[in-house]
Amino acid sequence: MATPASTTARRRWASVVIAGWISLQVIAAVRAALPWPPPWSAKLPWEMFRVPPAVDHELRALMRAGDAWEPVALDRWFSYSRGATGERATDNHPIFFDPARSREREVFARWVMARLIEDGRRVDELRLVRRSHDLRSGLVREHAVGRYTP
Repeated sequence: MATPASTTARRRWASVVIAGWISLQVIAAVRAALPWPPPWSAKLPWEMFRVPPAVDHELRALMRAGDAWEPVALDRWFSYSRGATGERATDNHPIFFDPARSREREVFARWVMARLIEDGRRVDELRLVRRSHDLRSGLVREHAVGRYTP
């Protein structure tokens, strides 16, 4: 038979656990609601249950050496993919679809060209293209992001 002291201790422990869980939920909601800089901001944890978008995006790079255009394997440097999808971190990054961030796109393109030149490849021009694939209709569109020279 449980003594009154052990029953009180169990209730106290259960109250602490429940209070801790509620505190974590409140902190998560506050972090998502306030417009704080990236280390402090976050998404709501229960957004993992939302329906994913029906459009896949892919960033492609093409390099020109002489007269021929060749695809650049960006997944060599950006092999991280998001969950079970094949999307890399670069595929949905805001710098590739925000017109005001052309300087950041240029820095990215110059970084890719520098990696290719380090590998001993000749690069006359680099072209970045965003490819969008609508999973519902099957429509594939390509949007030119920019053309860059070393």
